[in-house]
Amino acid sequence: MRYNERISKFLIAGVSAAIVNFLLISFFIEIVGFKSFFLKNLANILAIEMSAIYNFSISRLWTWKDAPRKQGKSLVAQFISFNLALLAGIAIRIFSFAVFERWGIFYLLNVAIGIGMAAGIDFILYGKLVFSRTPICEYPGEVAPKRDSLIASANDGGETFVRRSSDM
Repeated sequence: MRYNERISKFLIAGVSAAIVNFLLISFFIEIVGFKSFFLKNLANILAIEMSAIYNFSISRLWTWKDAPRKQGKSLVAQFISFNLALLAGIAIRIFSFAVFERWGIFYLLNVAIGIGMAAGIDFILYGKLVFSRTPICEYPGEVAPKRDSLIASANDGGETFVRRSSDM
């Protein structure tokens, strides 16, 4: 997949995940009644994780559809990796939300600022840690190939993939 195409898909998936996040935090604050400083922050954390589950699904199926398909325990490990990759962005979002809430910034604008600050970090970490397309070994228990049997090739999007010479 071309780099520009992946960024476009990442942004579309991210905007849809942001909409899910906005709907969830609005639900918790406006309908459930999470009005205090503590409950608004709790609503923010719940909305972040629930939209992360949505984002993982759409990222796996669409944005990084060329990444190796994980199943069973590997899928759980990939989801955990996704959440770990999110931690940097989540930390920024939780910290900035609390600060901006103290400053009296409207909670939806507050969420939008946090999402914007975290997006770049998320894109890099998803591509490098979660949806990597260059596994060292294709099957559990397989011995890594010898260095001289690997061939690097670049596609037209500038991404580099490592293939075994036997795959060519």
